[in-house]
Amino acid sequence: MNLDSFPTASADSPQSALSQSTQRSPDATSDIEEMLKTGLNVLPLLRTVQRKIFLVAGTTIMLTGLAAFQASRAPSRYQGRFELLVEPITTQGELADPTALTRGNNVRGGIDYATQLRILRSPLLLRDIAALVREQSPEYSGFSERNLERFLNVGRVGGGTRVGQTKILAVSYESTNPDLVEHVLKATADRYLQYSLEDRKTQFSQGIQFIEAQRPEIEQRVSSLQNRLQQLQQQFNIVNPEQRGEQLTARISVIEDLQQITNQELRERQALQERLKQQLESTPDEAFSASTLSQNPRYQALLNDLQVIEGEIRAESSRFSPASPVVQNLTQRRTQLEQVLRNEAEVIVGRPISPQEFVFQDAIRLDLTRQLLQTVNEIEVLEARSQEVAAHKQAVIQELAQFPEISRRYGEIERDLQISQRTLDQLLNQRELLKIESAQTEIPWEIVSAPVLDRDEFGNPVAYRESSKTVIVAFMGGGMLGLVLAFALEKWQDIFFVTEDVQDRLDLPLVGVIPFCWEEELESVAKVGVSSLKGGLHLGNGDRPPALSARAVSLMEAFSSLYLSLQDPATGELAIRSLVISSPEPGDGKATIIQNLAQTVAAVGKKVLVVDANLYRPALHQQFGLSNAKGLAEVLKGTISFEDALQSHSANLFVLSAGEPSMGNSRLLASETMKSLMQKSHSRFDFVIYGAPHALGLTDASILTAQTQGMYFVVSLDKTKYSNTTQALSQLSTYETPILGVIVNHVRAKTKNSYGYQNRYLQPQIIREIPQSVS
Repeated sequence: MNLDSFPTASADSPQSALSQSTQRSPDATSDIEEMLKTGLNVLPLLRTVQRKIFLVAGTTIMLTGLAAFQASRAPSRYQGRFELLVEPITTQGELADPTALTRGNNVRGGIDYATQLRILRSPLLLRDIAALVREQSPEYSGFSERNLERFLNVGRVGGGTRVGQTKILAVSYESTNPDLVEHVLKATADRYLQYSLEDRKTQFSQGIQFIEAQRPEIEQRVSSLQNRLQQLQQQFNIVNPEQRGEQLTARISVIEDLQQITNQELRERQALQERLKQQLESTPDEAFSASTLSQNPRYQALLNDLQVIEGEIRAESSRFSPASPVVQNLTQRRTQLEQVLRNEAEVIVGRPISPQEFVFQDAIRLDLTRQLLQTVNEIEVLEARSQEVAAHKQAVIQELAQFPEISRRYGEIERDLQISQRTLDQLLNQRELLKIESAQTEIPWEIVSAPVLDRDEFGNPVAYRESSKTVIVAFMGGGMLGLVLAFALEKWQDIFFVTEDVQDRLDLPLVGVIPFCWEEELESVAKVGVSSLKGGLHLGNGDRPPALSARAVSLMEAFSSLYLSLQDPATGELAIRSLVISSPEPGDGKATIIQNLAQTVAAVGKKVLVVDANLYRPALHQQFGLSNAKGLAEVLKGTISFEDALQSHSANLFVLSAGEPSMGNSRLLASETMKSLMQKSHSRFDFVIYGAPHALGLTDASILTAQTQGMYFVVSLDKTKYSNTTQALSQLSTYETPILGVIVNHVRAKTKNSYGYQNRYLQPQIIREIPQSVS
């Protein structure tokens, strides 16, 4: 569980006040610890090593002893060596070296010593050396290359820097048989000289054969890639993808400009068309029909006849009444002529005629009609052009959308082609170089120091025993194994060992450190604790009651400090007046802490109520020496009143026991009766402390804490499991249970005089601002 995700309080909450007031004592040790904690927190690791020092030391000593014992029984070993000059030592020699032709003018190129050393220790050469040893010395018929792999060493003579290194290789071999060392060195020297003369030429020939075997495949790959590249260029009409992309982008820009100009002209012509239509008060078709009729001779003749009749009607109407036969005859002729004129117009136009088309067409209307018809034609041309431009633009956009894929394929083919072409060129160049190397007469290596066995001044072989290296390795390995075992053991134990473990692992304020005491010492504190505290809190000033041991006095000091954490420093009154005490698992010492804390608060004149809310396994009545025949369970069931169930332990200390235990009683804690009882208790007593069952797997503690000002969480050293603690805290976090701090129980002193626990781990905890209990 990530403890950083546990609910935290604001700056005004109890948790914040406790966190601010909790601090280490300002001694040198605390300063060092704080400095270490700002970086990598190694303190838990150091404490683990300190606790398991005997396991680590024992493992280390055992492995080191075994290694030293085996090293002392190891047989003596003998060593011999020789040296080879593998390059010319003068500039003239380098120029005379035929291999300089393959290095061009860089005569200082030299040998790649790292590669050369690996070749000299290659399995092939070692196998040949072993065969040569067996051939030259039949008594060593069982000798194999494995002996050479382990004990044959080849290195360059010289210092660690490039300047101090020489052109000489040192070859050494060691064995328990001095005669075998001499035979191996002689065979190795012979094989290395043979390698310098013959095997290099063989390797050149094999290199040429390998290149010739690879060349056709690479040439075919190059040809295939060239064909694919050519097909791609022909298919999409591209030579250079980058240039083609730029061309397409530029073409889209030109098309967009043309499209913008066309649309602008189209909008202008459409606006002109609307104006002309408004001036003519007719559509283009109507204007065209009126213009056509105005130019038709037959239609115009009929129109003239109609105008003549209308003139006669006007003349006769001035002389006769409308009912006269003359006027009626002219009117009838006009009607007939209008019908003939309409029929003629429909024949000419080819469709029914609207009244707008019979309007007289003077020169102005004819000009406007001409402009309207011209504008309509121009609009049709511009619309056709706009469609064509848009279609062309879409085609270019589609081509440009396909271009990344084409460019990618082109790039991949071109890259593969370059790699294959470069590989082919390198192979061809290397083939020519190898041919030149193979045609040269190689300068053989020289033995500058003959194979010789290490001997003393009397000519006897020198024996070696390398035991120190084995012992050092065993010592380091034993230490590492001891550390692994130590950490594994602590992981398996899964408990808190010291107060610092609780502080490092739990992101909660430390409000109390309770020392370990024997049962008789706890009883002595219970007997004299009240009278000893009536005159004021005992804060470790040395005034010890004569009947108490040092551990018992330290226990009283711890509860005095715990009491101070409940006070308001401004008024000296209790800032926390209702509190739940719980723990991760049973047996963490909650009952003892509740008893002593209640007695401490009652000793200063406060009216205290202790409520045993552990309805599963009640224990507080035994702690106070009271009866459990009737208690909280019976009050909640309504079989007895709160006043009748209350028991007096002393003048200011009252206890409400749990009552008869039952598995079904826990649901009573969430009842309205329990809430009412808690409110009543908070109003009648100065301090109410609830003893809840363990938090792991139970919700009782969260239910109780919701009606109080918070919870003190008890962790017992050498007992409480870390995994159970994290699970319990995770469960409490789920229910958003406010935890004011953690109390570390059963802290053991490192020496008989170290009883000032509260001074070592924390200063008195002060609650600066605590909310009132939930009503």
